[in-house]
Amino acid sequence: MCKKLVCVFLSILLILSAFAFCISAADDSLSFIVASDTHFRPAPKTVPVNFPGSKYYCADKTPNLLSESYAITREFLRQAAESDAEFILICGDLTHYGHIKEHTAMAQMLSDFEQTTGKRVYVIDGNHDFFNGVSRDRFKEVYADFGYSEALEIDDKSCSYTADLGGKYRLIAIDSIKYGEGEDGITQDLLTWCDKQAAQARADGKTPIAMMHHNFLEHIRFQSKILPAFITRPELEMKMRFLDWGVRYVFTGHQHGQDVTSFTDGADRTVYDIMTTSLNSYPCLFRSATLSDSGLDLKAHKIDRVDPSLLPDGYTPELLEEMTTDFNRYAYGCFRYAFELKKDDFISEDALEGTLNRFVGEKMSAFLDPFFRSFFKNIFLPIYTPSEPGGKCLADMARGLGLTVPQTQHATVVDLLFYFVSVYYAGDENLPYYDPQIVLFMQCVYTALSETMRDVNVQTRDALAADLRAAFRDEALPFAVSAAGKLALGAVQDDRLLEMTLLLISPLIESFSMDDEVADNDVFLPAKNAQKNPVLDFLIRVINWIARAFTRIPAGLHRIFTQYPLFSR
Repeated sequence: MCKKLVCVFLSILLILSAFAFCISAADDSLSFIVASDTHFRPAPKTVPVNFPGSKYYCADKTPNLLSESYAITREFLRQAAESDAEFILICGDLTHYGHIKEHTAMAQMLSDFEQTTGKRVYVIDGNHDFFNGVSRDRFKEVYADFGYSEALEIDDKSCSYTADLGGKYRLIAIDSIKYGEGEDGITQDLLTWCDKQAAQARADGKTPIAMMHHNFLEHIRFQSKILPAFITRPELEMKMRFLDWGVRYVFTGHQHGQDVTSFTDGADRTVYDIMTTSLNSYPCLFRSATLSDSGLDLKAHKIDRVDPSLLPDGYTPELLEEMTTDFNRYAYGCFRYAFELKKDDFISEDALEGTLNRFVGEKMSAFLDPFFRSFFKNIFLPIYTPSEPGGKCLADMARGLGLTVPQTQHATVVDLLFYFVSVYYAGDENLPYYDPQIVLFMQCVYTALSETMRDVNVQTRDALAADLRAAFRDEALPFAVSAAGKLALGAVQDDRLLEMTLLLISPLIESFSMDDEVADNDVFLPAKNAQKNPVLDFLIRVINWIARAFTRIPAGLHRIFTQYPLFSR
């Protein structure tokens, strides 16, 4: 009888201990919201007319919804107030033009939110916040109540600070800005300061998380060369620094994409770069997050409506209806017009030449100039219908090369590029290389290159092929890229080699159009990596590679050459 009583007593103790542990674990969890690139600007009295005659005449000439930013920010704060979140993180570019009036108005909105909800807000600066002469000291003064007044440490030389978030977590907010410019401005002094803060967090028994404006991991292949202003300089090796600091989760913004990517070193340590898209641009997303001992649970949320009473005058009833019932559709329409205006910043002769210069050297050879002029003349032709009687279009030119062109809703290559960008911005992109849009884009590029080759000499063609080989020399598939470069430039004419080239470069194509192994929107990021058996892990990788090479890719190629024949003769 005594033994039974003891057993019952011990069982009760175990249950109570487990219950207490659960309560303790629950108490240690944090619920919060992450937003980035709010690009706040007070609403004008009347909406501008930037695109007369179009449905979205009021679209801004930037990708941001500046006339609507006040209403968007208010809707965001309303959703945050109704959530279970304890605080908000904002990862830079709080304002668009960086005027002091924008900063003070934004700070007042955040102050009203804190006072009415009791929830805290933590901010860090972005490059837009300093466009009009606001100093770092002035920034810290305006946003004193949003991280700085309760900071444990503030860096005198930057806007960086640390703050306890409750329980066992500590925020390291890192000022990654080069004053007034887009590229990062992280200095050795700032890294030394971060070293000290990370060591102090460990000494205090705190788990650090971080936020900053710039990405530190590549979210698209070659980001450090294609979009160097959006990622920290490679020589800083920020990924290794975060691992050494014991930081597993880093919240970033700047690029306006919705993406999560990770890096794991040889010691099986992992760090995540959690980039959140602009709240003030399509697709107008923010994140809710729950951090606990088991990991970080992320959910994506969108601004699906705004209060029309907070908007300026001048909208048509149709647009007002769209903004109050399907704001994402409105944001997408405005984004399309802005993209058309801004395309020359990214897909012009000068833009491409600058990108190639970063790959192959400071100066491109003068004899490549005719190639660029001819290529851009061809690539921006209409796809299906000539713009004038007797004119050219890419589909007709492609058929002249024996290609079968898939029908899509895209009229130009710019339309295709906008589609790819919008899919990437929304996160969880899933466009395999045999998708009709990908096939059409490859055909357009191939057709434009083939037409261009008629206008340039053999020396130019061979020189550009050599540049391509040099640009991708350090990549995993140098032969594939080299062969593809030769093939596309007309230096090789062999259908079998063409199929082999497509087979080999398909992973490169997919890296731009398909998400990596980490989901972007609704995803759980574990606090610890699963234990791995090195031998078993290696065998699994080999098996997966073989399965990919001999099943998925040939199946995709079969679809390319049948359902969407890319180079059918």
